[in-house]
Amino acid sequence: ALIMLLTWMYNDLHGGDELTRDVIIAIAYDVFLMGSLRIALGTATETCSEVTVSTTGYQWLAMIAGVIMTTMQIQDLRDQVGDRTRGRKTWPLVVGDSVSRVWIAACVCLWSVASVWFWGEVPLLISAGTMALGGWIGACVLRKTGDVTAWKWWCFWQLVLYSLPVWHYHWSGAS
Repeated sequence: ALIMLLTWMYNDLHGGDELTRDVIIAIAYDVFLMGSLRIALGTATETCSEVTVSTTGYQWLAMIAGVIMTTMQIQDLRDQVGDRTRGRKTWPLVVGDSVSRVWIAACVCLWSVASVWFWGEVPLLISAGTMALGGWIGACVLRKTGDVTAWKWWCFWQLVLYSLPVWHYHWSGAS
């Protein structure tokens, strides 16, 4: 029901054309991730009715919502002309290209460090790689070295962030 409500807000109420779109997208990501998490946990326990998400799980989902809400604007860098023509209100058009780029770069770097810190025990190579990837994306955004490429790296960075809990539990031996 929540996904249907968010879809209605995004499409029919034109939330996708306003600054509120990042909030809508962040909530939608978390709803989808919660569903995936419950399926994965249910598969691991063989009984979906026994599945509960820990406080750490909810905190991580809140962090991911923050990640999405504060960095998703990277996708708006590449088509500012089209967005302006269409009348969309995106961060680069509302606050300016330079401010938007600094914001995105800073947030990607900060979230990379915060995510590694949140999970604590992960292999050094994974921690360093996560933070280096965040730094690389930030540099690409600031240097304007290809917004489509930066967006693709951002998508890969999301995959890396989503893998941190797996590395944590595998590395620390926690269950």
